[in-house]
Amino acid sequence: MYWVGFTPNQSFVSAFGENAFPGKTLLNVLGANGGGLNALGRHAVAALLNSTSPRVDYAFTTTQVIQMFQDAYPGTNAQYEALKNILARENERGCPGDPSPTSCAGSTTRGCSAVADATSLPRTGGADEGHARSALPLAAGIGFLVMVGAAWWLARRPSVP
Repeated sequence: MYWVGFTPNQSFVSAFGENAFPGKTLLNVLGANGGGLNALGRHAVAALLNSTSPRVDYAFTTTQVIQMFQDAYPGTNAQYEALKNILARENERGCPGDPSPTSCAGSTTRGCSAVADATSLPRTGGADEGHARSALPLAAGIGFLVMVGAAWWLARRPSVP
């Protein structure tokens, strides 16, 4: 993952100032299953990473992402869903232009995802409103999040001779 200003093992509360996920790290929340608050948490962490990445011209600043979460939490499932949808729309934009596997590498164009870019997963073409879409939308599918979490764990586990 591409982490700037935050670490995977940093507590969610230390980043967002709200104890919405007691004892959970940013990486834990990014890989959480389910809807409601968990879905909002996944997109909030993805938005946080995108907002801090020098490779992404993200719609919201880090301060705005944190404030938006604080404004929604604690709240209702309808409030969580509304904010999740706002963040998801921005998080799931692909890179405009070149749909090659490295199209986001080094990019500072709006819509390139810091999380998707950092995983080095291939990107495919397809356009909607002038934006190429990722084959694996950022934080959109639980399977993608599980895959990213598994890749992170596998990369850090001790090797067996």
